[in-house]
Amino acid sequence: MERRVPGPRGAGVARYTPHDLEAGGAVGGNGSAADLVFVNGAVYTVDATRSWAQAVAVRDGRIALVGTDDDIRAAVGGATEVIDLAGRMLVPGFQDAHVHPVSAGIDMLRCDLHDLDSKAGYLKAIAAYADANPEEPWVLGGGWSMDVFPRGCPAKDALDTIVPDRPVFLPNRDGHSAWVNSVALERAEVSSVTLDPADGRIERDADGSPSGTLHE
Repeated sequence: MERRVPGPRGAGVARYTPHDLEAGGAVGGNGSAADLVFVNGAVYTVDATRSWAQAVAVRDGRIALVGTDDDIRAAVGGATEVIDLAGRMLVPGFQDAHVHPVSAGIDMLRCDLHDLDSKAGYLKAIAAYADANPEEPWVLGGGWSMDVFPRGCPAKDALDTIVPDRPVFLPNRDGHSAWVNSVALERAEVSSVTLDPADGRIERDADGSPSGTLHE
């Protein structure tokens, strides 16, 4: 007689005999059976010395054992959920509460400031990008840190010095503020008489003119 445990849609069915499913299989040496196992897969471990495996056992929400199907069968108990990967790939999850992989990739193809941590470094990178891409109508990119600037607000004057002829629009690392130059403000028709938008703020100099930082 076989125990049949449905896997994810299209993943197939795990089949173990009663002998395979005897309770008490050891996981991590404490004699506890796994809560969940994945078998018959291509498991990428992200371990340079042992990059691939067939199966994974999970107990109490943590990976307890990685190895071959035979290794993992010893960890299967009567209450263990078994998922047959049917040759499919299993990889560690990319866990983050809030990510934008597409926009991050686009930033890397533009003027990418994420790996820099100083005003001088930012300006050098922006100038180099502008010089290397004279055909681009806008200098776009981003990734600057608010920690680098007083009150988290960079000024347009520094950008005007290195890119005086084209608009510059550079969102910060969280994507909710932008550093812009005077040409960008002119293109957007943002001036001293422009009211702050709903749920946004235009940083201003003492005379009320936009200083070069925009917030949403």
